[in-house]
Amino acid sequence: MKRKITNAIRECVSQELLVSEFYRLFAHLFVEDSEFWLEMMREEIKHGRLLHTELESLCRAGILTEKAVPSNLDALLIEGASITDLFLDLQESPPTRAQAFAIALALENSMSERHYRSYLYADSARPALRLLESIDRDEKDHVKKIEGYAACHAIAIKETMSLHS
Repeated sequence: MKRKITNAIRECVSQELLVSEFYRLFAHLFVEDSEFWLEMMREEIKHGRLLHTELESLCRAGILTEKAVPSNLDALLIEGASITDLFLDLQESPPTRAQAFAIALALENSMSERHYRSYLYADSARPALRLLESIDRDEKDHVKKIEGYAACHAIAIKETMSLHS
C-alpha cells in the first residue's frame, strides 16, 4: 500500500516538473513571452516541491492513506508517458507560438482534472486535501492566465488541443 502512495506522489511530482520544462522550452523559443513562461515554470516547480515535501511527510506520518491516491494509477502513468512523448516531440519539432499556448492550456486542464480526481478520495487525509485543493486552484488560475495573456497579445488558441494528438 505504501508503495502505491509513493509511486503516485512521485508521478504527480514528475508531471509537475515536466510541465515546468515545457514552459522553460517555450520561454527559450518565444523570447517575446519569456517572462510569462518563466513565471509559469517557477509556479510548476513550486507545485512539484509542495507535492513532494508535504505528501511525503504525510505519508511517513501515516496520515496519507491509499484513499488519497488516484483510483487508477495506471491511467496516471499513461498520462505521464503521453506528456513525456509530447515534450520529446516538441524538442525535435518546436511548436508555433499559438500551439505553445494551446499545449499549455491542455496541460493545465489535464493537471487540474488529475488533482481534482485525486483529492476526491482524500477524505481521510484533510492536510492532503487542503494542499491538493490549493494546487487545483492554482492550476485553474494558470488556465485564466494563459487565456488572458493570449487574448492580450492576439494569440489565437486552438481550443481542441489534446495531449494525445
